[in-house]
Amino acid sequence: MKQVYVIPEDGFAAAIADVVRMPIDSSRKEYCVITRINVMERYRGKGYGRKILDLILADADNEGVIVYLEPVATGGLDQEELEQWYERRGFTWGAWHMRRLPVKGV
Repeated sequence: MKQVYVIPEDGFAAAIADVVRMPIDSSRKEYCVITRINVMERYRGKGYGRKILDLILADADNEGVIVYLEPVATGGLDQEELEQWYERRGFTWGAWHMRRLPVKGV
């Protein structure tokens, strides 16, 4: 997996995401943490968030890696809507974080 994902548009980074890959968790499986997904304001509402998350999840699926994140709504986003957005993409809640298991056969 990459550490930084970028979707360029018009010479700008329309969307950017940072991913930290961790060596093992308690079940001895590799996992990663999405520490940031940011869509520049002028590109919001145009599917860039979905596109960049899809890139990350495709890599995680191909490598069999669990993905964790802690959703924090910023820039006028609604926290509940953000959490539901991640849930629609296969994330479920743990104690303080959301997690998505890799999809097999991708």
